[in-house]
Amino acid sequence: MQTTSIKDPLPGGDMRTRYVPDVRFRSGLLRMAPWLDIALVILYLLLLHSRIVLQPGVVVELPDAQPGAGLASPLIAVALVSGPPRAPVYRVFFDNVQYALDDEKRLEALRAALAEKRIHLNETALTLYADRRIEHHHLMRLMQLAQEAGMQRINLGTQPVDAQP
Repeated sequence: MQTTSIKDPLPGGDMRTRYVPDVRFRSGLLRMAPWLDIALVILYLLLLHSRIVLQPGVVVELPDAQPGAGLASPLIAVALVSGPPRAPVYRVFFDNVQYALDDEKRLEALRAALAEKRIHLNETALTLYADRRIEHHHLMRLMQLAQEAGMQRINLGTQPVDAQP
């Protein structure tokens, strides 16, 4: 009587190392799956990169105008609109401080800062850069504040129009 070993039914290894599937197409896709996952994650990060990276500065859309004689003033205020169109937020930046146009206390602080800078620099002219989306009554309110602070001349900053169409 002849005995066979149950431990090693096939010479050269067990069934797991010797099994070769009939269709290699499926096994090729399985080997490619981790690389495909990595490629999709990299693609996702590249697409979101522009939204993740903070852009320095704020874009202020100045109104177009023909260049003319203006005044040079060290006192500069920038008024802009941010937020969604349904709920815009109006802000003014003066001397590296942000002021909300909807808050009377902050407007009083802006008036005091304008008056202090006017006295400190002995300057009575203000250059106001206003975003084109800012509403007219906010712009008039800023000009009134500047006059109350003792400013005698207010220059509105614009961007030059190109001569060629």
